[in-house]
Amino acid sequence: MRRVTAAWALIIFTTCHVTAQEDVLRPNGRVNITPTAEESSSARERRSASAELVVRGGIEGGLGLNMYSKTISGIISTSPLSVFSSGTGVSPTYGVYAEIGITPTMSVGLRMMVDQKSVTGSKDGLLQDCIVNDEYGVPVRVTVASFRGEFTNVQTFFAFTPVLRFDLADNFFAQVGLPIHLPTENQQITSTQTIDPSDECFFNLGLPNQSKVNTVRTEETIYPSVRFGLDAAVGYRLPIGEGLELVPRIGYQLMFTPFDNESTGTDGTRASTDPPARDFVANAASLHSLQATIALWFRL
Repeated sequence: MRRVTAAWALIIFTTCHVTAQEDVLRPNGRVNITPTAEESSSARERRSASAELVVRGGIEGGLGLNMYSKTISGIISTSPLSVFSSGTGVSPTYGVYAEIGITPTMSVGLRMMVDQKSVTGSKDGLLQDCIVNDEYGVPVRVTVASFRGEFTNVQTFFAFTPVLRFDLADNFFAQVGLPIHLPTENQQITSTQTIDPSDECFFNLGLPNQSKVNTVRTEETIYPSVRFGLDAAVGYRLPIGEGLELVPRIGYQLMFTPFDNESTGTDGTRASTDPPARDFVANAASLHSLQATIALWFRL
């Protein structure tokens, strides 16, 4: 009996000794696997990705810097048509976003935006033939008027962009998408020419609307019915509440489809003082955009 008692005492002593060694190795107790308030949303989603499907929706809005370029061949550098060679502008974009996670670090989504494209260009030192009349309204000579030219071109699109989103680091991500632009209106073009105040020439000379300033507004109906391109962006997910994130984003839209169509014509603005009239070709314009937006995302 004494042997049995001694054996049980030895087992109990050994067990207590092993437990004490484990406590020495972990003086702070067992590791806490409960996520803290400071843990990033990306880390929480990667840890729980196998347990649930991550689906998000959101609203987004911001501004785009639009860059317009057109090559016009056959004209001289001072032609009034040369003002349409380039332009820039800032315009709004806004809409909604939705995505679904397909891996812990990758999501597939769709941006559905109203995307306005507005550009403005200007150029000084433009020249055009000007007929000078005497006091009785009889043409006596032809001179050259010097003026400043300006134009504005505005068109609005529905933009649908399927995107892939990749986590680069905690909450920092990259997006790559294929934008599809569908026009919702015709191009609204405003062209203004302003003759130097000291110049003897006028627009609409001798008429009630005689002026140093001439403004023409037109509506262009010939342009591509759909535009395609590539959109690349980076962004950051800033948690602001349970399931809510504020997401600043900056991206570049490189559009493969031109903004308008090629056109041809004859420039006769210097036919008298620098003949002959010149045939020209205006290539289709390119228009790309740098966009900065901010979105509010929420878990669905």
